Amino acid sequence: MSDATQSRPLTEIQLQKLNNLRNKKSLTVKQSELLKKFSDRENTEIRDATLSQKAKNCLKDIYVREKYDKKVVNLGKDYNIGIMNGKVSEHRSLELVQSMHKEKINVNKDLVCNNLIKGKLDGFIGKNIKKASVVIEIKTAQNMQSLLTSIDDQELLNKYYWQLVGYMYLTNSQSAEIYHVVVTYDQSIITETINRYLLRIRGMNIPAGMVEKEKADLRRSLSFDDIPAKDRVIRIVARRNENDIQRVVKKLKSCKKYIRQFEKTHISMNKKAW
Repeated sequence: MSDATQSRPLTEIQLQKLNNLRNKKSLTVKQSELLKKFSDRENTEIRDATLSQKAKNCLKDIYVREKYDKKVVNLGKDYNIGIMNGKVSEHRSLELVQSMHKEKINVNKDLVCNNLIKGKLDGFIGKNIKKASVVIEIKTAQNMQSLLTSIDDQELLNKYYWQLVGYMYLTNSQSAEIYHVVVTYDQSIITETINRYLLRIRGMNIPAGMVEKEKADLRRSLSFDDIPAKDRVIRIVARRNENDIQRVVKKLKSCKKYIRQFEKTHISMNKKAW
């Protein structure tokens, strides 16, 4: 998932070699390769400390949620049946993952914090979340189609990897796992979906047999127990890599610095003369 050598910060000696190579008028093939390698790693360090506009916008959202306890409400996105099922069916998702795991997964109910990051993971293996050998996050997919997109979506897999690195930094664990799963929708959601369908077709001259067929299709499409458990679980594993953890720490420090500066700008806005 990650090239540890590529992510490792340059040492003082390597930085000196890099400067010497840049000052040379001509380079051998081997020296050119080394120059590119060191330059790429230097650029990676610079990039890690730089925040994109998207990251800054996310930090502003965190700033509002943490300071004023307000979130952006998006009824269409936050309350669709897939998202709601992920919330009400957490126990089903955990049971499915546990059925595939050799060791007992303990449910985590505690918010874990340090001076840079906080989070509430779903589970862990070990005595407690701070002494866990493995920490676990479970994500409930909306359907089989969305589950399978994560198999070869490199952008998503890369995002998951760095999320796992953050978990390992937060908990000091040696390993972290994300389980992407599909479980049967809660019966209340299935019933509500069917009722919404019936409401939408009210007044339409649709044959009763066609309506019953559609209701059966809805129930079948929101039920997944007929699919083998192994086909409904995708496991993504990351092992502790101190170099990558340091990259995350560097980025988190940049985030913390940005939020502090942004708060000062925000608070002082009305003090400025127009």
